Amino acid sequence: MSNDKLEAILTEYNALREEIQKRSTNQMLSCTVSIAAIGALASFLLENFSARHYILLLIPWVFIVFGFLWMDHHIRIWEIGKYIKEEIESKVDGLNWETHLSNNIKILKTIFIFTIVYFIIPPLFSIISYMIFRAPFETPINWFECLTWLITYYITIIYITIFLITLIETSKFREASNK
Repeated sequence: MSNDKLEAILTEYNALREEIQKRSTNQMLSCTVSIAAIGALASFLLENFSARHYILLLIPWVFIVFGFLWMDHHIRIWEIGKYIKEEIESKVDGLNWETHLSNNIKILKTIFIFTIVYFIIPPLFSIISYMIFRAPFETPINWFECLTWLITYYITIIYITIFLITLIETSKFREASNK
């Protein structure tokens, strides 16, 4: 391989690693901002819980928005890593970080567990909390309650969908990594 071609490959490699770093930073930002948003909602909620218990239904939406942002970065990082592994590391001796990562099943399990613990469980907990705590504050069935149940149902469906997408994408990455 000529020096010019090697230099071009290494330049591409460095640019892709930089892209991974930027996306990783944005992933962390998604988590940080979601925590701040949940904290703000919780603070507002706790000032007058009996009048603001409906805010528990906003928490899943925060996780949906930031969960999708996080997942988009996650998928793109894996795609870039796969490209580096297959197209760059195979051509340049001494570059093998992505190969090492793709062979490490513990990393895939950790990402999967993080996704469930952070983006799935807290929203479901807030929906369940709403269902439990709303009863003493509301009058018999009314249109608002019907709408609330409908929203709760759709939020639950969205989270089940996110969970299944996460499962499918993780298994795709595992299969791609094993090839």
